[in-house]
Amino acid sequence: MIVDTHTHISSNYNEKDRADIEILIGHTLEEAKKAIEISKTNKHVFATCGLYPHDIIPENEISDQEKIKIIKELAKNEKVIAIGECGFDFTNPRLPEIKRSKDDQIPLFISQIEIARELKLPIVIHSRIATDETIDLLRREIRQAEFPAVWHCFTENYDIAKKALDLGLMLSITGIITYKNTSDLRDVIRKVPIERIMLETDSPYLVPESERKAGIKVNSSKYVKLIAQEIAEIKGISQQIVEDKTTENAFAFFKLK
Repeated sequence: MIVDTHTHISSNYNEKDRADIEILIGHTLEEAKKAIEISKTNKHVFATCGLYPHDIIPENEISDQEKIKIIKELAKNEKVIAIGECGFDFTNPRLPEIKRSKDDQIPLFISQIEIARELKLPIVIHSRIATDETIDLLRREIRQAEFPAVWHCFTENYDIAKKALDLGLMLSITGIITYKNTSDLRDVIRKVPIERIMLETDSPYLVPESERKAGIKVNSSKYVKLIAQEIAEIKGISQQIVEDKTTENAFAFFKLK
């Protein structure tokens, strides 16, 4: 058994092309509702709900305060196993995404941490060009009241990985580990205990290198095994051990049944 801990619904979404267990990320109101509905029809599919750092058309017509209220209600569904993805993103997005300022992203992130604490759910963290701000906010919030969190699509160096681990975070690894020029991430994989690692495809994005070379342009949850294979080669252990341990990690972190 293998778990893809982070996958998105796309136009070509097909449950036949998924991992043994798949977690659908609801990062907008619409996607959260879709993820929950799909998860209800399959006992091996679970959902998250949260708000991405940037807004999106047409949901930008709804205030963030109102969106937070909706997310909190959606999160009470029994198939919702985490809040997120949420966090910081200081890039300039393309439409239909609408840029939120740093000042707007901070309270949005904190509000979702508060929901996670109240509902006793873990957080799925998004951080893009915001490493220091992510670490600083998490350190402050965890000091106030601890909560489980995973750093989605982790691509930082070992110094950042160590800070994240010291805060109790899990690290989630994507197909980026199969790309060229990822020496820092490969160093992280060598040094971080397998007990702190989970796997994700982030599909339909981040197609693993072997599939990209074969002409595949849309990622699928079924390719999570390729990530496990690469991690096994880097750590010098069997792929089965990677699959077994990361599955155990996912079950424990998300409290899957």
